Amino acid sequence: MVKVHSSDEIQQQAAIYVARLHSGELTASEEIAIQNWCSSSAAHRREFQHQIAIWDSCTQLYEASDSDMRKPKYKMAFGIAAAAMIVLAVSFLSVLPGSMSNSERPDIVQQVDLQTSPYAATDQTSNTYITQVGEVRTITLADNTQVTLNTDTQINVAFSDTVRELTLVRGEAFFDVAKDPAKVFVIHSGERTIRVIGTKFNVRKNTDSLQVAVTEGLVAVHSTSEPRQGFEHKPDDTLLRAGTIGAFSTAGQLISTDQTDKVNRLQSWRTGQFRFDNETMQTVVDELSRYQSKPIVLVGDKVKNLRISGVYSLSDQTTLFEVLEQVLPIRVTNNRHQILIEIKKS
Repeated sequence: MVKVHSSDEIQQQAAIYVARLHSGELTASEEIAIQNWCSSSAAHRREFQHQIAIWDSCTQLYEASDSDMRKPKYKMAFGIAAAAMIVLAVSFLSVLPGSMSNSERPDIVQQVDLQTSPYAATDQTSNTYITQVGEVRTITLADNTQVTLNTDTQINVAFSDTVRELTLVRGEAFFDVAKDPAKVFVIHSGERTIRVIGTKFNVRKNTDSLQVAVTEGLVAVHSTSEPRQGFEHKPDDTLLRAGTIGAFSTAGQLISTDQTDKVNRLQSWRTGQFRFDNETMQTVVDELSRYQSKPIVLVGDKVKNLRISGVYSLSDQTTLFEVLEQVLPIRVTNNRHQILIEIKKS
């Protein structure tokens, strides 16, 4: 028998989750629990969004009444400033299905609802799919495989009677591959080829490297110069199981096992948010730049080495920069041509 929760129970749980979200102590497992709870029911999503709105309204009222009394304190110890970056969680999951809206933010590239497919390829076996800078799109291939394309990504699909084949030309994509024991699913990505039957995994192609993070099932990676037939495997194939991350480059490969939390974090972009754990400002800016139409420039090594932790929304980068200025000794200048971040002069 399926247990049906009352509206009061749903409201209470949503309120608990939102309070935990804003506590600054949200763990990776709690983050996943919130995502699962919201995706399990439309009623859960609606109530969670409602509680987020209530919280934000209260915050705005507080800021309006207390704006003259509060002044940013920039002379805090560096360790405290870094820890304070947890407040970035304020924007967590503000882009749940139906809540993403950038129409009033001309400085942010418009994004697509993460849960909808603008078009499906169910009646085609060959096609090219491209996302623009800042765009995230989910498509359905002819075999019912779901592919979510991250910003500035291109895949070329070519299915046949014997093989399901595509090429990741650039960018990043999450694959939820439909199981078909009769047809192997092959992804070409330059010097490496990925082969699966039915599994879930994230692939990111950089200029000189490839990263594969497996959520479910088994993924085989081998050199493109050594083609395989059908489901053939060879001893030098690299097999990646769930919870494993593989990093491949011309210099070699690095395999990390038992990395379930990191695997989930690497694909958090699918829900419109990112989580950083004590990352440098340079690392954070490198990620942000993938979704910006104009460059972000860090001035000096000191600002590049500042440490940041927290969860932020891709659709609200303006707020992110404002928060950075409040908790770190930096100044952000956003002009027509670039976003400049530098150490604030005392």
